Amino acid sequence: MIKPFLLLFSFSIFLTALISAQEYTTGPQTGSLVIVGGGGVDESIVECFIELAGGLDAPIVVIPTASGSNNITENSGGARVFREYGATNVTVLHTRNPEEANTDEFVEPLQNA
Repeated sequence: MIKPFLLLFSFSIFLTALISAQEYTTGPQTGSLVIVGGGGVDESIVECFIELAGGLDAPIVVIPTASGSNNITENSGGARVFREYGATNVTVLHTRNPEEANTDEFVEPLQNA
């Protein structure tokens, strides 16, 4: 049996974490997730993503750093695919340097997307 103190303590930790997360959250209150994995991306998924992003002129930021590749280009991480489907404002954002990643210039595309 769970003791009341333990239950209250656990709830207070959860509540504190929830309040803290809300204090540091930025961006829109609502949004959409397009979760894809385990294979190729069907054209309907790309079209849906672009639509949810705000249309062909909406800013889309692709971060291909997790690929581990040392050859990151403007077409990496699926950026080429978005452009092939008509997206006109696609930015590839990549660095492995924490100092660069923390600059205002580097973060700007994320803030505008």
